[in-house]
Amino acid sequence: MIEYDAPEEVIRAVNKSCTQEFTGISENGSKVSVFLDYIQKRKNTISSGVVIETKNDIYPCALPDVGCGFRLVKCNGISAKTLLKNKNIINRIDDFLHGKMDVNLIPNQVVLNKMLYEGHNCTASLFDNKREKAYENHGYYKISKGHIFNSKIYPDKNLLKKFNNYQGHFFEISYAEEEEECIYFFIHCGSFDLATRYMDYYYPLLAKEAFINRWSSKEEIIQGKFHIPKDSEIAIKYYNDIKCLMNFAVAYRDLVEYNITKILNEETKKKLCVELLSDYIHTKLSIGDTVIHQRGIQKLENDDEKTYILSGEHGIASMLFKINQDGFFSHGVQTKYQIFENAVSDERLISKAIKKIDDDTVKRTRSVRKCFDYYLSKPEVSLDKYIYPFYSYKLE
Repeated sequence: MIEYDAPEEVIRAVNKSCTQEFTGISENGSKVSVFLDYIQKRKNTISSGVVIETKNDIYPCALPDVGCGFRLVKCNGISAKTLLKNKNIINRIDDFLHGKMDVNLIPNQVVLNKMLYEGHNCTASLFDNKREKAYENHGYYKISKGHIFNSKIYPDKNLLKKFNNYQGHFFEISYAEEEEECIYFFIHCGSFDLATRYMDYYYPLLAKEAFINRWSSKEEIIQGKFHIPKDSEIAIKYYNDIKCLMNFAVAYRDLVEYNITKILNEETKKKLCVELLSDYIHTKLSIGDTVIHQRGIQKLENDDEKTYILSGEHGIASMLFKINQDGFFSHGVQTKYQIFENAVSDERLISKAIKKIDDDTVKRTRSVRKCFDYYLSKPEVSLDKYIYPFYSYKLE
């Protein structure tokens, strides 16, 4: 069964490719939910913007870049105008994200092991206030006792050095028009090189096991749609390593936030008031009575104290929102603005920091506005505010 949670324009545009992609999966007693930011990305992996729920089967190719998630932070006591005037702040943030500062984000193998096993629990001491409630699952995914780290997945010292460069899709600093002495950090990152190692190790191994045990056909393996039973011995090891990567990603976002905040405190010569609004993973696996695969989809909770984000396009506002009902939500907007060619553009969503607004930027506001309005039409969603990026670091 395929269900859609998207505007009609998106459903019409993706229906054919979804039917082709999920034939076999949806006919196997599984539920496939396709969301408004559906997009086909990496070859031989299942598309992003999708949730797959099964009774028993795990689809490994539905889960590249495990642990990727959104960190939303509010920082009171500094304005966008002040920050932009202080070139030293921007230069130091640039240097930090590019790994040019003398900062060892992950000092040694012992710290890495704690990140993998403990998630936020190993980095909580960096922060003054108790903040566990802002994290999905309180920032920690329990690993089975006796799980052994696989040396083919977890890195040597040379790979660890790469994590001193920001390992993220992007990092943004934004402002809200109605708030003067306030900025927002938006951290979007996962486990990157660790996720690549995990895929390189597990995909061939699991594909072989699926074929030998006749869990999947040869065609399913070639197409990246092979599956394994959740109670198999290899699945238990696989799931523990996934939880290790999710723990690592949460702790890594902690370290990035801590170091950015430290730069701001040092440059402003005062201790700014920093509040974590939410940290939720959107590429993850959950195994219980059912198996839930999320790729590019946030599973959010009804909580008055949490504010969530729907990411806009580069240079275009993101939407902060609250919900009064648990549920799955897109992590971003539909990037193919051509789908909405008859929709109205909304230049009010464009950041004032963009000096030259070209026709393409204006056209992209069509999809952003349509996607924002789609979610705001839901009774469980309420708008908090729009935030406009004025600093953006993007890693392709």
